[in-house]
Amino acid sequence: MKYFLIFINFIAINIFAQNNVDSLKKLLNTTEEDSNDINLLVDISLEYIDNNYDSTLYYLEKAKNLSISLKNEEETIKIYQYISIAHSNNADYYSEIEILKKALKITQKLKLDQTTCELLHDIGLAAKNTGNFSLALEYFNKSLEISIKNDYQEQILNCYIGIGNVFMMQAEYNNSIQNFYNALKIAQETENTRAISLCYNNIGNVYYYQNNFDKALEYYQKDKKNLDENFSALKDKKTLSQFADNYNNIGACYFFKEDYVEAFNNYTKSLKIYKELNSLRDVVSSYYNIGELFLVQKKYDSCSYYYYKAYNLSKEINDKYSIVLTSLNLGIFYKQINNLEEAIHYLQVSYILADSIGAMNFTRETSKQLSDIYYQTGDFKKAYDFLEINKKLNDSIVNESQIKKFTQLEMQFEYDEKQKIEQIKLDAEKKHQKVINYSLISIIGLLSLLAIFIIISLLRKTKANKILIDKNLLIANQKEKIEKNHKNINDSINYASKIQQALLPTTDTFTQIFPKHFILYKPRDIVSGDFYYLKKIENKIILAVADCTGHGVPGAFVSMLGIAFLNEIIRQKEIKTASQILEELRLHTKTSLKQTGKFEESKEGMDIALCIFEDENQKIQYSGAYNSLFLIRDKKLTEYKATRTPIGIHVKEIPFTNHEITIKKHDLIYLLSDGYADQFDENFKNKYLIRNLKSLLLNISDKPMQEQKSILIETFENWKKTTPQNDDVLIVGINI
Repeated sequence: MKYFLIFINFIAINIFAQNNVDSLKKLLNTTEEDSNDINLLVDISLEYIDNNYDSTLYYLEKAKNLSISLKNEEETIKIYQYISIAHSNNADYYSEIEILKKALKITQKLKLDQTTCELLHDIGLAAKNTGNFSLALEYFNKSLEISIKNDYQEQILNCYIGIGNVFMMQAEYNNSIQNFYNALKIAQETENTRAISLCYNNIGNVYYYQNNFDKALEYYQKDKKNLDENFSALKDKKTLSQFADNYNNIGACYFFKEDYVEAFNNYTKSLKIYKELNSLRDVVSSYYNIGELFLVQKKYDSCSYYYYKAYNLSKEINDKYSIVLTSLNLGIFYKQINNLEEAIHYLQVSYILADSIGAMNFTRETSKQLSDIYYQTGDFKKAYDFLEINKKLNDSIVNESQIKKFTQLEMQFEYDEKQKIEQIKLDAEKKHQKVINYSLISIIGLLSLLAIFIIISLLRKTKANKILIDKNLLIANQKEKIEKNHKNINDSINYASKIQQALLPTTDTFTQIFPKHFILYKPRDIVSGDFYYLKKIENKIILAVADCTGHGVPGAFVSMLGIAFLNEIIRQKEIKTASQILEELRLHTKTSLKQTGKFEESKEGMDIALCIFEDENQKIQYSGAYNSLFLIRDKKLTEYKATRTPIGIHVKEIPFTNHEITIKKHDLIYLLSDGYADQFDENFKNKYLIRNLKSLLLNISDKPMQEQKSILIETFENWKKTTPQNDDVLIVGINI
């Protein structure tokens, strides 16, 4: 899942002092207590501000007490601001708010409007960091009101960015992007290159949270280009932090574009800088992002290591927003490794805290995850309740009107910029024309002819532009229709996936019959052409693994027919052998799909391996259509060959062979489709092949069943790397 981006909130003040601490202390001891001592104490504190919180506060407290005793209120305000910065660096945002309010009281008394605006903004920023979004908006808006009244352009810009970030955290994306565009407009008008970078970054974040990763990457790359052109030679904290944020966010886009190498490179660059800067909240984000990278690659130990580092550091600095995110993803991690009890615990932590601070984006995601897990555990009431919560949040966060609003805002901004450029050009042309008129009267006639030519060209260009605009509007309408149809199709396929999952045996059913087992089920698409089947009838257990023609939607339809046919055959027929079931299944398939052998007919069908276990003896029956059965006993593998004919119409239909196999306790039986063995490597040259799969099964046969599954998954991912999965994969393993 996508999530941990870096929000850049305001243009920071460079607070680094360069004086030597020892020299400053010596100088301090040689002076009497006066305003110079205050400056020396502040300078000493700033030497410690990045690496020694206690020493910083010690010298700032001394400076504060001295300024109060000297009744120097303006100096006291500055010292309060430095103390707030120390608290912020230590992620103690509540203490930061408390000290800023003390400074605010003095500025309001002295009617220092500009400093009052700065303090109101900084209180809003600290409140945002505690997760108190309503308080943050209250103070940002107070600062904005005074800033607009007094035309404090830089402070107006900072307030728009702060408000935009709060709205983004609350998933109010229309309001968020409007504020970021307001800030960008001011930054460009004032030629504030650093602020331009901040705005590009935050606009990219809004598109990122709307799943528009190409658009997000476009803005992050604009940010990167601006930083490289204007700040690459600087090594101060402010600049390094912006580079780190940019690396982090570019990495997040590459992650969702599945370019994991680029994602890892950018994440590690950002983590290195954050650690050097001791920026703890940002270190949390990097830990989380790297953990996420390992999760999608099934490297669970590495994922768990980084997730817990992120979660523990979030709690240590009491950052509610970070706790929401890291606990959410620990829940997803435990869900993926099937530890549902731990998954529910962490997801509940995330849901309750996200709801309390109004972080709708994460309330939506946790409700979806909890609904899925409660469905798996059979608690359908809770599953339904959380599904309803998720649906309401989805409707309120993402809808077509928001997407249109985004487009309108971006188009309006681009139009305004073009109008400015055109106006500048027009003014320059008028001035130039005036000079020409005064100094070159002799060529007025020539200029008149030139003007006529220009007018004709402009008319032609206007006509061409109108045609182009009409074409673009037509393309945009077609694009919108296609996207809507695509969404409807995806929604239908996702719903079909739920139906298909409901037809498959549950984990509880499998565990009751075969306590020691695993099921490796990896559809290539949302729905699958592979299925597994388990049914107990009186003293018999029927187990099957099938691979239907095709994959995706066509394969899924055939798989659901196969399950329905097996249920009907077993319920209505007096079945004695496994081969008899396959004969009946072939007949049902040919009849239902109207297959008579004509060339133009559909050739859909399936390959299958089917076993019958009987309670009263230590034997099983097996029959297969192309799909073999593999038995491992005492570290030796035996393959029972399937009949070389499919379920469905075939040029030469032959009867299915029925095998009777004597089994012993601790025998291992594997049924599988051909998807695993047919997977291509990263170069699209070689398949994994069945002989390698048989060798792998033999090598891991002495391990617990769930560990075997993990090894099979890891081997599969390491083999294909970034190559797309080319077929559905299904392997069922049983320890007798």
